This record gives sequence, structure tokens and C-alpha cells, in this order.
Amino acid sequence: MLGPVSQWVVDHVSRVLKEESLVVWFDPERYYETLLPYLEEPNRVVIPYRGSYYEQRRAAEPHFNNLSAADRAKGKQLLLYVPAKQRDASPLLEFVLAGRALEVSLRSAAVGGLGSRIPEAAIDHFLSTKSPRLQDLDALAEQEEPSLLHAVFKTHSEQEILLKYLTDPAWEARVDERNAFSDLCDLCASAYGLRADGIGSHSQLRLAIMRHLLLSEFRHGLNPEPTALAAIPRPSVQQMEQVRKLLAALRSTAPDFYAECAHQVEQETGVAGWGVPVRSLPHFDTFPFAEQQALRWLERLVVDEANLDAAFQILDRGKACFWVKQDPSRMEQWAAAEWALQLCRETDRIGEELKQAVGLSPADMVRRYGGELHDWWRLDFAQRRLEAHLADMEHEFVLDRLVRGARDRYERTVGLMAERFDAALAERKFEFEDLPHQTDVYARWVEPLLAVGERVAYFLVDALRFEMGRDLYDSLTASEKRLEAGIATPPTVTPVGMAALMPGAEKGVELTAKGDRLALRVDGQVLQTAADRLAYLQSKVGAGVLADLTLDQLLSAGDARLRRAVEKKQLVVIRSQEIDAEGEQDNLHHARHAMTRVLKSLRRGIERVRRLGFTRVVVAADHGHLFGYERGDDQKMEAPSGQTLELHRRCWVGRHVTPPAYAHQFKASQLGLSGDLELVFPRGLAIFRKQGGAEAYFHGGISLQELVIPILSLRLESPQKATRGSDVRLAPGSDPVTNRAFKVDLLYASVIEPERTVRLTVLLGDQEVGEVMVAEGFNDQTKEVTLVSQKPNTVFLKLSSDLDGQGEFTVQVVDSRTGLVLAQRNLRYELI
Repeated sequence: MLGPVSQWVVDHVSRVLKEESLVVWFDPERYYETLLPYLEEPNRVVIPYRGSYYEQRRAAEPHFNNLSAADRAKGKQLLLYVPAKQRDASPLLEFVLAGRALEVSLRSAAVGGLGSRIPEAAIDHFLSTKSPRLQDLDALAEQEEPSLLHAVFKTHSEQEILLKYLTDPAWEARVDERNAFSDLCDLCASAYGLRADGIGSHSQLRLAIMRHLLLSEFRHGLNPEPTALAAIPRPSVQQMEQVRKLLAALRSTAPDFYAECAHQVEQETGVAGWGVPVRSLPHFDTFPFAEQQALRWLERLVVDEANLDAAFQILDRGKACFWVKQDPSRMEQWAAAEWALQLCRETDRIGEELKQAVGLSPADMVRRYGGELHDWWRLDFAQRRLEAHLADMEHEFVLDRLVRGARDRYERTVGLMAERFDAALAERKFEFEDLPHQTDVYARWVEPLLAVGERVAYFLVDALRFEMGRDLYDSLTASEKRLEAGIATPPTVTPVGMAALMPGAEKGVELTAKGDRLALRVDGQVLQTAADRLAYLQSKVGAGVLADLTLDQLLSAGDARLRRAVEKKQLVVIRSQEIDAEGEQDNLHHARHAMTRVLKSLRRGIERVRRLGFTRVVVAADHGHLFGYERGDDQKMEAPSGQTLELHRRCWVGRHVTPPAYAHQFKASQLGLSGDLELVFPRGLAIFRKQGGAEAYFHGGISLQELVIPILSLRLESPQKATRGSDVRLAPGSDPVTNRAFKVDLLYASVIEPERTVRLTVLLGDQEVGEVMVAEGFNDQTKEVTLVSQKPNTVFLKLSSDLDGQGEFTVQVVDSRTGLVLAQRNLRYELI
């Protein structure tokens, strides 16, 4: 009968062989040569070394050549035993490459075979003071008696003993009952290197243990190490490994206890004032001051050193830090830093591309802005997400210089983009080659679907900038989906753009006036208001075919009412004005976070029309927008003189114009429009001086942000009936929720699907009031979380800043593919 260590080695090699079929086992010390007979089995060929690697190779080749995939599937195995290091057995390299090289250290074998009986510290001591053989380790199992501590704590693991002792004061009485206090001190000395001389109470020992553990981890790897620690003995290499394992276990299983101790030790030692540069720390988990200094260091790397790559490295380390995972407010700070860095990265990347963009046509620049190859839209996406995150933060972002720098970079890059596009327009005029035009949308994407009997939901979204459309597109799950960058009809204002999305616009449109206001003539009809467009559309498709809803009506009306409204309707038009309305209010803080919430509302609206039986969706916009920062007097110019029909910040429309020098002048015919009106647009990011209106939100002009619109087309899966039961469990981290950032724990269990993709929705009635900040498997583009069966997932969410007081909201876990609610929980909130 084999001893426990020998048996562990035999079992371990057998497991590896079952996984790999071909194993070359290197044993330079010949520890395990006597075990070869115990590894022989009917389906296994064992070839030992007999003095020559070439002889061993010749003996193995017939078996190797016959070890086909079918043989492996039947469980056939080949083991070569080599009593040398791998580098010395080059004739066997072919077998190593085809299978797996295996080495088994004596310590691994000892811990594997004896770990359930003998503490690792005792094993390490035995290995360091002896020159043991395999049979010595087998004999050790019979000689070693369980210690008093093992009897008290019912475990042989030093880590488990200290975990119990440190985190549960109830163990103090049990230690005292058995007079095991001195044994506990001895364990701390042997396993972790703590000198416990003079410690006479449990409170002193507990603090001494945590101080020793924390300072040992903090000093490890520092060169030079802090002067304050020069007189304190360092743990050995093996003891240091045990220190790291115990602290990791404490952070994982007792985070509140760990945090309390780390704060206490940080305060009593003054470690934050030792002058240790945070860049020399291998991680930021030990003490909280390191995480806070790392955030400041990240700012200095960007602002003072222009080292964006190094800043991203700090970002990755910081986001994974214990203190960030424990404190949602810290997570908010790092998330803001991440969006600021993303914006800086995009400004650098796109700025360099723009410098080389001289001579590009307008169509080329639109393709770079909206296409997959260059993705210039990511510049505006990162800026919007940064500003939305800052507006939603519960506390002020601490890195003011980083934000100001990112905003300055954005303004410079957008300005350069506008200058390059102006130059392209001046050279090629309003020529966009084969790119789709706004006037083509109905004829190309809607009308063909109606012609074959499809039920279509046509979303007309005011001011949906291309990057917002891309964000929406990435967040949608559909059996088919497509996004294209289209060219809006100038001037990029609502009466013009919405009319251009009507049937008949593909035949040509005329820029005209209705009364004293701008309008568009489509197929002989002058369209200026929403009522004009609805009446016109009904005349084209028939009132019995068309249903008209606002996005608010779609989201707030009950199912029964909605079903009556769209019953037997083939086309439903969904009108959304939320983006433009928020921007025009000139309340920057509110508009920043409200605009991103509109995308969630659109996503919910698309899901709702799917449940109403509409399986085809087309989403288009009347125009985009610029939403940067307030324009100074140096970016304002006097309006043109002439017969003015309409004056906007970004365009003038009228007749007999005398344009300013720094402006583009077009006749309607030069823009592909009929009519005798003239149009003037400020160049770059300039605006016309005008009383009233927003100071940072603009449209009407011909920048890429204003002129390029998203055109989304979707085929949705038919609604599915809910299945009985649920395989997702949702547990709140706290109830009531007292911070805007909070967490929930999810557990997915399935033997059929190993992974499931879900979205988390936070609802107050019909209003969405929260979003996911971070989770394992979270995709910020699609807003989805991938759950792995039997693997717990902690999800951090953030409530919107306009939710105050007391009440109750609902957290829903929704299947991304089917739209079914898999789990939900009502949570109370108490927000001051």
C-alpha cells in the first residue's frame, strides 16, 4: 500500500494522462522513479529511461505514431519518464510538443498528500531542514500528531485557523478553555513570521497579527523599503506567500473587518506619510491611501507628463482594487477617470488622423466619421458619456485638472474636424457621392416593408446624433440589424429634417416658407409642423393603416390601451422630441444626464413595439447636434444682413444676403434643394450672435455632428411566452438603498446554457431611473451582463441624480434575447 504522498503523485500523474493522453514526466532528482510500476494500466504504455534518450525515443515512436485521435478518445495513454531536466532531453522535444511536459515538485507532492493532516508551515520546515526522500514524507504522515490548535479549530489549515480567530471573537473563549493562546502565538511565528513576544491578550494579538500582515504585504517588493520598517523582521519567502494568501482571503470573505483593520493600522503607523511613491507599489489593495494617491497619480501622468499609456495601466490596476470594489463612491471616481482617459485617447487618435486628412472629399470624411474603419464618432461618444457620468455623480469628481484637460482636447479636436470638413465642402460643394440621404429613408427602408405586409415601427427621433444612434444600435438585440450614416437635409432644423423623412421626399424637396417660418415642400405639400406631417402621411398610406404615438405615450400607456391604438395598424410612427427639448432648455447639468437616458427610453420603446407585434423597426433622425461647452465671444459672429426668414445660432436662411467673411454661403440649389432661398453657415464651431437660446447646444449647421444622422433598421424576434420558473436569483446588497450607487448579487443556475446574457433595469413606475456601473462580464457598449452558471456576480448600479427622498423602485433582470423578466426585486430607497 502506498503512503499518502506517493499515492497523491500517482493519482496526479494519472489525472494529467487522462486529460492529455501523452505526457513526458521530468524528474531530475529521481524522486518518483519507484512509482512507475504503480502507473501501469491496460490502456497505458509507460516507457522509462534506460540510459539513452534516443533509445527511449525509438521505444516510444511506435506507440506515439499509433496514438490517433480515435485512440485518445478510447482512453489510450503514453507516459515517458525522464530523470532529467527538460532542457537536457532535446531528443524528446517532439513528444513534448505533441503532448504535455510534467514536473512535480516535492513540496507540491507533500502538500497534496499531507495538507489535510499536517500544516503547510510544518511541511515547509521539514523540507528546509532535511534532505527528504519520498518515503520520508510518507512516513511523516504517521509520525505527526494533530496540534492543540487543530483540535480547537477543527482544521489543519493555518489560514482557516487565523481566519476564524481574527473575524469571530467567539473563538477567544475556546482558545482560553484549552490554554492554546501560546500555541496560537507560535503558529503566527512559524507560518507568518510574526514575533509575538510580550503579547498577553487577544485584542493585542489580533491587532499585532493584522499590523504584521498589512505591513509585510505593503513592504514586499519595495526597494528601498521604508526606513520605519528597517528594524522589523521580514517574513521568509514561504511565510510571505502565506501572508498574501491570508490577506486575500480576508478581503474576500471578511471585507468589512479587513477595511476596519487597514484604516486603523494606516492611522496608527502613519504609513501614508512615509513618502513611498505610489508607482512603486505592486498593487493598491493594502491600505486605502494608496488607491486615493493612485487616482491623483493618474491625473499627473496625463496632465503633467502626457503619458496616456501609463495612465491607462494605473486605471486598470485601480479599477480592480479592493477599496474601489468596496466603495461605490470610489468606483464612481474611477469610472469618471476612465471616461476622461477614453476621451483623451480619442482626441489623440482622431487628431492625428485629421492632420493627415487634407484633400479628403466630404463623402470620405462622412465615411471616416460613421464607418467602422476610423470610427470618428467615438470622439463625441466619449465626450457625451463623460459629461453624463459627471452629471450623475453623487459627489464631485476630484480630478478637476484631468476633466478640464479632456474638455480642452475635445474642443480642439472637434474644431479641427470642423475646419477639415469646411475645407472639403468648399472644394467639392455639397457632393456626397453614393451615401444615403435623409430623403431616401422612407422609400428605401420603410416603404418596401409595407409593400410585403410587414408591420413596421418608424421612430422619428429629434436631434439623434450619429454617435447616439450607434450607442443605441450596439445596445439592441435583434435577429437582423443594420446601421448606416445618412446625410441630413440642410439647414439641420426640425421642420426641414422631419419633412425629409416623409414618403415622396426621394423625388426631390423644395426649401420654402409657410407664413414667416421655414418649411419643406414634399410632393407638392408644404410641411412645417408635426400636424402637417401626420396629415400628409395619412394621405399617403391611409388612416386605417397608420398609428401615431409619442415616445412618452408608448412608454406610459397601459398594454390594453396601446393594443387598441395599434390594432390592425401596419405602420406606427413613434415621435421623440426629448433630446432636442433637453438641449434647448439650456440647463447643461440636467441635459447631460437626461440625453443618455433617452437612449434607454428608446430601447424600451423598441422592446414594447415588439411585444405589440411589430417585428420591423426603422429609426431615423431629423438632424444631429453639437453639444460641447459654452461659446465665448471670440466664437460668436454677427448675423448676415439681408432679407431674413430665419436666424439660428448655426444657420441663416433668407434672400439677398451679404454674408460675413468667415461663413459658407449656398443657394438652395447648391444643396440639392429646390427654391430660391439662400443659406449661410458659420465656419468651424462659430455661431451667430443671437438673443436667447442655449449656449452650448446647437444645430442647424453643416458640421459632421449636425449633418450626419443614424439610420437603423431592425428585424426583431416575435414575442415569446414567459416560461415557468426562473434560473436567475437576485439578492440586494442593502435594503433600503441609502446611496445612489448600490449593488445587487446575481446567481444564474442552468445545466442547459452555461452562459446567459441579461440587462438590468431599474424602474420607478414606467421611468428608468438607474443603470449598471460595473459587473463581471459587463459590456458597456451593449449594456449587457454575461452571467456564468453557478458563478456569483456582484453588479454595481447607479441611480439617477433626480431621484430623491423615500420610496420604492424595482430592479429587473431581463433576458437580452427574449425580453423576458428573469428576476425582479422591489427595493426601498432613502436618499437625502
